[in-house]
Amino acid sequence: MSKRKLLAIFLLVALSATLFTGCGSKSGDEDNPAETVELIWYTGFDGTKTPQDMDKVLAELNKYTKEKINATIVIKPLPFADYEKKMNPVLSSGETCDLVFTCSWTLDYRNYASKGMFYPLDDLLPKYGAKLNTVVPKELWDAARVDGKIIAVPNYKDMVYQQVMLFNKDLVAKLGLDLSNIKSFADLLPVYAIAHAKDPNLSCFGFQPGTAVSLYQKYDFINSFGMPGAVALTDKDCKVVNQWEDPEFVNIYKIYHQFYTKGYISKDAATSRNQGNVFTKGQALSTVDVLVPNSDAVLSGIYGFPVQTVKIYERPSMTTYSTTGSMIAISQSSRHPARALRFLELLNTDPYVRNLVTYGIEGVHYDKTSQTSIAFRPEHKNYEMNKAGFALGNRLIEYTVDPTPHNSNELLKAFNDSGVISPILGFAFNPDPVKSELSALKNVIEQYAQPIYVGMADTEPAVQELTMQLKAAGLDKFMAEMQKQVDAWKKMQK
Repeated sequence: MSKRKLLAIFLLVALSATLFTGCGSKSGDEDNPAETVELIWYTGFDGTKTPQDMDKVLAELNKYTKEKINATIVIKPLPFADYEKKMNPVLSSGETCDLVFTCSWTLDYRNYASKGMFYPLDDLLPKYGAKLNTVVPKELWDAARVDGKIIAVPNYKDMVYQQVMLFNKDLVAKLGLDLSNIKSFADLLPVYAIAHAKDPNLSCFGFQPGTAVSLYQKYDFINSFGMPGAVALTDKDCKVVNQWEDPEFVNIYKIYHQFYTKGYISKDAATSRNQGNVFTKGQALSTVDVLVPNSDAVLSGIYGFPVQTVKIYERPSMTTYSTTGSMIAISQSSRHPARALRFLELLNTDPYVRNLVTYGIEGVHYDKTSQTSIAFRPEHKNYEMNKAGFALGNRLIEYTVDPTPHNSNELLKAFNDSGVISPILGFAFNPDPVKSELSALKNVIEQYAQPIYVGMADTEPAVQELTMQLKAAGLDKFMAEMQKQVDAWKKMQK
């Protein structure tokens, strides 16, 4: 064999080795920190078009990130309305991307993590994201685990969940109503009776009925509030129960039935999906919403008229669903996962980065009114990413926008700290062993539960029929599998 052929073979082997080494080296960019890398970040936002000033903001951001971590960022915002629909092909195709918004309610993080589409972070975090432990509580890290591995960085936001009754304050004053005695769901009945007597055409409960309002503070539902399977927040033994067999749960729907028969809710509630719009238009006395710090002021601003919140339960709950409502994962297709994690550390610990991404450029899109508060300029309309601020990192270092009270972030932390922690925080049910039963049970719920949800059905016989149909559809096997998985998970936690 000639020297020329030997040289050609040697070069081919060397090139092949280089290619294979490059493909397998996921964090190779940190071996050469002098190399500037580009990070592509997909996130959701409340809009249909990329903000007009996105390039201006990225130019400022990249001056800073290039200096700090020698990386530039490309933000690709997608509308929340079809976020998963647009992101699924990006992840499935292996298209290069680095950072991905994921959560419990869109682009389900457990589903995509189980398919191997997100990069496990346990080995990277100590070296490239150590500061994140100072801003992300242990409960959030625990909830973000799939099969024991951390697969995303949680965004610190409202981690707890508490539904409250929300009243139109102007209507309350006009009708002369006293809300001070409302301590439970049943206490709404006498208030609605007075309102209905004074204005029979007024919708007292302007909301799609069916949500077990007060019982969100009793259970952590493994699937959803309608599907069987829940663990009481106070049950350290983690016994899985069928909530439809709980008299307290059923009593909620007995009250709905009274709302319906007495004319306190719309008769077309069974077919209408827009009951909440009636309240938004100022045409209903009350609805249901989620409690936040400074709720009356914040929600009044959202609705555009004065509102008053009334608690059914005093304390919110911290569940897997509530704690995983906003996270950022690193895609398996990322060529620079270590550098991507360093950017997430900046996003969650550096106020300049967090607020630049959220609000835009100081002096262009907003002016500071204090060290931690701002007022929008007219140019803010060209960069309104703050409407999706919950998806953009740690809220505790986010500026407050006047006239929001300047202590809102302190109140948010106190609100989170007040939550009752679910005994199954971080547990995720794997339905694969009971797929057929799950499908059959869903069909039963869809067929038999709807009349109960909207208050049309005579509650007790309807629930008895529902329970009988659930049993026939394989309820016992389904519940046993849930308990088996909860027990195994609980043992692993110890």
